[in-house]
Amino acid sequence: MTDVLTMTFLASNGAKKSLSLTGVDPAISPLRVRQAMNQIAAAGIISRAGVSYYVTAYSAKLVSTERTVITDLLAN
Repeated sequence: MTDVLTMTFLASNGAKKSLSLTGVDPAISPLRVRQAMNQIAAAGIISRAGVSYYVTAYSAKLVSTERTVITDLLAN
């Protein structure tokens, strides 16, 4: 199973910017996610062409994906 945390922020120009992390503990609390997002926003270290990315925390979601191999064509 793969767990991906996707955090969405607002940039200084109002655009939405997302940051995704794999291998996140699926038991992570919403409070911990918000704290991490606030730390990322406070760091203010990512920008391009005068636009600061990850300025304001907007939303977050944790997506768990389970993959089932139906057939492995190389197994023969």
